[in-house]
Amino acid sequence: SEAGVTYDTATHEVTVNVTDNGQGQLEAAVAGNNPTFTNTYKAAPAKIAIEAKKVLNGKELEIDEFEFELKEGDKVVATAKNAAGGLIRFSEISYSKAGVYNYTITEKVGNKLGVTYDKTEHPATVEVKDNGSGQLVATVTSETPVFVNDYKAEPAQATIKAKKVLKGKALEADAYTFELKEGSDLVATAKNTASGEVVFNVTFSAAGDYAYTITEKAGDDKTITYDQTAYEVFVTVADDGKGQLVATVEDADTERVFTNIYTAPAPTATSATLEFTKELTGRTLVDGEFQFELYKDGQKIDTKTNQGGKVTFNTINYDAEGVHTYTVKEVNAGATGITYDTEKTAKVTVTKDAATNALKAAVEYPAGNVFKNSFKAPAVEATIEATKKLEGKELAADAYTFELKEKGAVVAEAKNTAEGKVAFVRSFEEAGTHTYTLVEKVGTEEGIEYDKTEHTVTVTVVADDQGLLTAKVSYADGKEVVFTNKYTVPTPTPEPNPNPAPNNPGTTPDPAPTPDPTPNNPGTNPTPGTEPTDPGQKEDPKPAPPATENKGKAELPNTGEATSILSALGFVVLALSGLVFFVKRKA
Repeated sequence: SEAGVTYDTATHEVTVNVTDNGQGQLEAAVAGNNPTFTNTYKAAPAKIAIEAKKVLNGKELEIDEFEFELKEGDKVVATAKNAAGGLIRFSEISYSKAGVYNYTITEKVGNKLGVTYDKTEHPATVEVKDNGSGQLVATVTSETPVFVNDYKAEPAQATIKAKKVLKGKALEADAYTFELKEGSDLVATAKNTASGEVVFNVTFSAAGDYAYTITEKAGDDKTITYDQTAYEVFVTVADDGKGQLVATVEDADTERVFTNIYTAPAPTATSATLEFTKELTGRTLVDGEFQFELYKDGQKIDTKTNQGGKVTFNTINYDAEGVHTYTVKEVNAGATGITYDTEKTAKVTVTKDAATNALKAAVEYPAGNVFKNSFKAPAVEATIEATKKLEGKELAADAYTFELKEKGAVVAEAKNTAEGKVAFVRSFEEAGTHTYTLVEKVGTEEGIEYDKTEHTVTVTVVADDQGLLTAKVSYADGKEVVFTNKYTVPTPTPEPNPNPAPNNPGTTPDPAPTPDPTPNNPGTNPTPGTEPTDPGQKEDPKPAPPATENKGKAELPNTGEATSILSALGFVVLALSGLVFFVKRKA
């Protein structure tokens, strides 16, 4: 009867042969096989129930309120719900083999209002052993898991109402403010609607009894007498047990009326200030330089000047409603370089505020309120002067040309006067510094040695406080600019001989006589009839002159007479050459 053993119940036959061996001894022998009996051992299955615990914070736990799953891997092997005391007990699991079994326990997330579910996955381990006496024994070796849920009911809202009444004038929306307090703590504020409703929306997050007071917050409007009544309001908040708080206002429909009284104030006067902007382009605006006149109905009532870019007239007071039109004129003082604006219109509309009985003045500028002047300084001229001198002969007007250069470029040319004056007139429209180079333009006049000096001249243009320009000319080293040319009488170019020797082949003609620099002094004349001789060439014998017919003409003089005539002709040629040269030079 050993536990866990299953016995072999088979029956086996055995034959024993007994013989006498003849020696006084019997002998026994077993015939057939040797039978085998086989028993089996199997321990009995073990059973165990896995447990967990449920905790609910915020309210009392109810039986079967939450459900849980026991899984082996991904397979759900059991489900269970909590008991009233929080015990979670899964149905028993039977084990037929020894070993270690691992499980996970999770809570099924529901949709109960106000409940925050525990989403933890807790492990559970069961160890199964054979006790050797035919029984498997199962033991939970892991700690008992605890699932904690929190319960908080959804907040409740309550509407607390009051009524606003205003006597003396129409009530406007949001005109008055009301306060809801719990003790001295401000809970909520509200404003009235145009129909007088005052509504407080209060949120409650915990059950309980609440007591409030409603008062109107007094303003600073002197025309209003504020209601100082304080109303008490009681609210009861309960949990419906289903995750929702419920708020109940005691006497919710009772009218809590706040009545204010309006007393119309005496009308108050108002005023307006007409202000214009003054702009000046072209230069900096100077305070007080422009004058403006204010007219109403054709009468001048005020005069002001610009200050800080503004033109501000004296304040005008009004004690009644109406529309007033003004004209503002800028005085044209005729300042140099100024283009003046003309006039602007200002319109003042005075109205009465029905709520306060106070007058209000609104200013309009139909054509804008900006007076725009412009300034352009008149161009200023500067004269750059130089002196022209000529040594060796008399200076003639316009004989020489001079160039004025700025940054290497010729900006002006001028010629000298007969008195030697050279002048450049330059015009400037803006302030600045201009540096010029003054040179004489080198010509081709014969006998003239030109002055090639380069002179530096600076013109400084500055603007005064009114933007007007002045120009100052300054010369390098403060010295006057002087150009000095020198004239040297040129050597005349030799003229050809007007009477060459008669045709005489093989003979070189006489060269033209060289004129004397002084025409009035002929000096020595070459001897007529003499010709230069080429030293490398023998002088050919002169041929006899050809025969000439005498047809009533005078006979040529003899040799002595011919010589005198040729001498006279040479003198005349020299005189004419000198005269031609002199005329050319004067030209």
